Order: sequence, then structure tokens, then C-alpha cells
Amino acid sequence: MRIEAWILLLLMAGTGAAQTARDMFHSASGLVVPATTPPAKPNSPKPKAAAKPKPAPATAPLAPAPAPAPGGPLGLRYSIVKEGGQGGVHEVDTDAVFHSGDRIRVAVESNDSAYLYVVTQGSSGTWSLLFPSPEIAGGDNRIEKGRRYEIPSGHWFAFDEQAGQERLFVVLCRGPEQDLEKMIYALRQGREEPKTLAAASRAPIADAVVERVRSQVASRDLIFEKVDEKTAGGRPEQAVYVVNAAGGAQARVVADVTLKHE
Repeated sequence: MRIEAWILLLLMAGTGAAQTARDMFHSASGLVVPATTPPAKPNSPKPKAAAKPKPAPATAPLAPAPAPAPGGPLGLRYSIVKEGGQGGVHEVDTDAVFHSGDRIRVAVESNDSAYLYVVTQGSSGTWSLLFPSPEIAGGDNRIEKGRRYEIPSGHWFAFDEQAGQERLFVVLCRGPEQDLEKMIYALRQGREEPKTLAAASRAPIADAVVERVRSQVASRDLIFEKVDEKTAGGRPEQAVYVVNAAGGAQARVVADVTLKHE
């Protein structure tokens, strides 16, 4: 782990802050809204006015407010969104088993503006690019901090009658990933989005490309946390957080997602 990552973790430990991936995801770029001070009780005595501080000498410059450290921890949040009855939608366990006719989307969020890539491997073993998509921001794969992206946009992936597993490989990085950038040009021709995972076969990607991208991220730099409605200290949700604690301008986050279909 890089030195700055160790410093960050030591500072968090020293202040008693939790070191979970979810906390790091939200705090690294100020996505958490600080709690407000509760109002005083009606019968509470009026607090004494604090003494006014002495004005600083005219020659003393005002200290600027501390700015967030550039290139801090880069974090990814992903979840599986399933279509329910009467048009309702809800997040489900990322380890859930799906059945024929189930319709899902993958929801992704970053704690910093970054480049997002999502590739899938169907039953044929071939990898293909799902995101960027011509239906989202005209095929641009630079995503904004704190914005939720659902893949595919405007419709759902539907599981067919063929049982098995579908694999997704998600890559988030602060700089473009050249091996995957080469595949994007085909998506910018305005072709129709695939309606099933098995049909997403455009611009096939070799296993070697996926493995090369995966190997560029040291596993020791990644912190994973799966959360659900029972996870303490947070809102009800079912998602996985992955954070690259080392951070930096070249930070990458990778995640493997397996969708089980029976």
C-alpha cells in the first residue's frame, strides 16, 4: 500500500472513525452531509455569550479553508436493481439467484468524477462492452461524482430460459483505460442496445485484455464491503462498496459481479 494510503488509515484510526469501505466512499469526496446541531430544549438556560476574539493584526493574512486532498481514495458503489410487481423496482442481494423472466439493471455510482467501463461475459465465454452506452450521455464514459447510473438505460436485461451464470467486470479509473478505449468506437455509432445479456456481443474483448486490466490493480489496495438492511450505521440498502484506499491520479477500482440464473 502506498504511503499516503497508510497515512489516511492511521488518521482515521486516530480519530475513532470507522474504516469501512462505505464510510471511505462517502467521506473521501464530501458526499456525507454533516449532522446539524440539535436545537436547545425550551427550558434550557440561555448559554452565555462567548467572548469576542481579538481581531488579528492587519498584516496577518486569513488562513484559507482546507481543501480536499486531490487524488484521494477512489470508490465505487454498485447494486442490482430488479423490476418488481406493478412496475416497482428495488435493490436485491448481489448474490441473489435469478429466474427466467426476471428483469434487472446494474446501478453504479462513483465518489469522484472518473471513467467507467462495464464488460460482460456470456455463456459463450466472450467478453463484450456494456458501458459506455450510446443511450447515456451520447456514449461518453466519464461519469460525475455522486450521480447514479443504471445500465442499461431505458430498458431491462431479461433472463431467458437458459440457466447459467453471467459475469460482469466493472472498471472505474481516474484516467482513460487505453485497452478498453479501443472498444468504444463501435458503441458511438448509435446502434441499438442489446435486450439480454447474451445478446450483448458487440466489439468482442479477449480474456487477455480483461486480465491485463485486472492485474493493474493491487488487491491489497482495494477494500470491499457488502451492505444490506442489517448493516449498522447507515440507510437501508443492498449494495457493494469497493474503494481503492491508495488513491492517486492513476487510481483504479475493479469489481467482478456474478449473476446466477436458474
